[in-house]
Amino acid sequence: MNWKPKRSDSKTLFTQIHDWVLNHIESGDWPISTKLPSQRQLARDLGVNRSTIVQVFEELKAKGVLETTHGGGTFVSSNGWELLLARKQPNWNAHMKNSLYTPNVETIQLINEFEQKSEVLRLGTGELSPELLPAKELRVSLSKMDLTEENIRYSSPKGSAQLRKAVASYLAQKGISAAPENILIVSGALQALQLISFGLLAQRSTVYYSPPSYVESIQSFQAAGMQLVPLEEGDRNFAKKNAFFYTIPTLNNPSGTIMSEKERSVLMQRCIQAQIPIVEDDVYGDLTFIKPPPTLKAMDTSGQIVYVGGMSKTISLVCELVGSLHQNQLLIVLPI
Repeated sequence: MNWKPKRSDSKTLFTQIHDWVLNHIESGDWPISTKLPSQRQLARDLGVNRSTIVQVFEELKAKGVLETTHGGGTFVSSNGWELLLARKQPNWNAHMKNSLYTPNVETIQLINEFEQKSEVLRLGTGELSPELLPAKELRVSLSKMDLTEENIRYSSPKGSAQLRKAVASYLAQKGISAAPENILIVSGALQALQLISFGLLAQRSTVYYSPPSYVESIQSFQAAGMQLVPLEEGDRNFAKKNAFFYTIPTLNNPSGTIMSEKERSVLMQRCIQAQIPIVEDDVYGDLTFIKPPPTLKAMDTSGQIVYVGGMSKTISLVCELVGSLHQNQLLIVLPI
């Protein structure tokens, strides 16, 4: 036997011998049912006390790697390979805990679980009841589409030029002047917030916001490594420069409040003085029963504001109205 544990090593004699035995089994030198040398012989060959060998064997027997038969000696157990294979498998839970994206808190996980149940009414996501979805009409519409090779290729990095022109025209009706080349089409507002976090801000930047705010938005900032700082009404303490202010001024989720024009003006002046940009989340801006005050972006003259809009909520509401009227149902829409 050429190997011996080193007393000068930072690892204990127990650990060195423990790992040495496991390496012999993992490498195939000692396959299943291999009889190991006796405790006395190993102690003599390795130059250690027999008590150390006893501790190693007892530890490996407790793990199921070794087994002892009465009067027959110590052997590699029949399930030792499976146990060692499991020992080598990646600890994915540990990887997730150390990743950039943090897992949802237990309450959110529970909500997500219940939302998948067909008998549960999903108010948080604002989704339509299945019978209100115009599936038949959508199938007919899709069947009439004339797909060309150009249609099914990758589009422009900023999104369809035709769609961006339409969005620019729509924004003009809101008093927002935006050229198509300054518009980016994304898959949803949350993706826009993630792109802002990763593309426009340094790591560990500060996100100021007025509580309460949309939990999914807050979590997307946390996942990007941002530091969240809630600012109560009247709080003017913008202590950090490397920051931005996130707000849902029209139909705030979850409170449903609408920020007045005066409140919007005060917020803009505070952020301009502190040199802090604003991210305006206006995905609910078209769902009001009354005409809301001008968007912050419409009041922006210094390029201070990044505007995030959306169409899914508006389209869903239209589908719900059409579906309800078609079924002669009484419909009451409450903003959330």
